[in-house]
Amino acid sequence: MKGSDTTISAIEAGAGAMNEHVIRGKGHIKSAVMDGSDVITGLVEASTREISSQVDVAKREIRKLKTNILTKITICNAKVRKHSFIHMKYNFHFKLLKLS
Repeated sequence: MKGSDTTISAIEAGAGAMNEHVIRGKGHIKSAVMDGSDVITGLVEASTREISSQVDVAKREIRKLKTNILTKITICNAKVRKHSFIHMKYNFHFKLLKLS
């Protein structure tokens, strides 16, 4: 009986020690996962900020281009109106000359 009691005690002690190692190991794994998760979250947030910044820059550039295009269209329209007016004026004078 003494041998079996010693064996049982040794098994129980070993099981207790293994249980502590498992608990500690789980803690280490959980900590590593949390740290990794924090790193990934930080990288995603940094990437999101960078992308947002680039989108803002692109929007500003698009607004500038749009303004330039509208300005050029306005200038072209003014030139067309001016040339149309000049053309009408000369046509009118030409018709007057024909009538006389």
